[in-house]
Amino acid sequence: MFSEEGYEKAYEWALRLIKEYPNCNMLIWQTAVMLDARRITDKCTNQEKYYKQINAWYELALHDENEEIQHHAADSLFGFYLRKKDYTKAEKYENIIFSGFSTLNFVLSTMAGLALRENDIGYARFLSGKVQAVAHTLEMGKYNEYSPMLDIVCAGKDVEGTYKVVKHLLDNVGTMYDFKKSGLYKHMKFRDIDETILDGVKEKLLEGFRNEEEFGYMAGYEPWEKLIFDR
Repeated sequence: MFSEEGYEKAYEWALRLIKEYPNCNMLIWQTAVMLDARRITDKCTNQEKYYKQINAWYELALHDENEEIQHHAADSLFGFYLRKKDYTKAEKYENIIFSGFSTLNFVLSTMAGLALRENDIGYARFLSGKVQAVAHTLEMGKYNEYSPMLDIVCAGKDVEGTYKVVKHLLDNVGTMYDFKKSGLYKHMKFRDIDETILDGVKEKLLEGFRNEEEFGYMAGYEPWEKLIFDR
């Protein structure tokens, strides 16, 4: 329709479609994305008319109950305002993306903990993998990518798995705040981090890993002994 009938006809069709399905926010978001993209590439006239409606559709999708749709809309709004050089609003949506990680991390980790209590290690591993994927996608740093698997390997008393996860955590303590370097949050203002704090975090981790009650099953595994005690 864009190619054969032009932008305005496609836009009018989209208006009618959304009036027919006003409660389908996934449809609304996807329609807005297509119109937004073609608005740029087709160099259509009367840009302000389309700006307002596309923005309104993104805002509508942002308030959907489904978190996936919320995050799609927030990401689209971020790009939308960035292209308009409206950095104040771009920062607002960066904040939504950033806080969204905390929410998803909490919910998925809680669900994984419940699965472990029910001794469903397979499902807990699946959920922890989702936390890892979210941390990777939202550029939260290697430490935050590896940490969700610690409870899984401990619950299964997986000696080699525990060693690998703990080594990754210790080697990547310095990446805990890597999100500050990400382009996803380029307009957000973060406090400077004192590097000595990270040294303290590593010491606290080592102290915890030396706890025989929790990690007694690792006793006698030579790589573990070197990793945890020869520091």
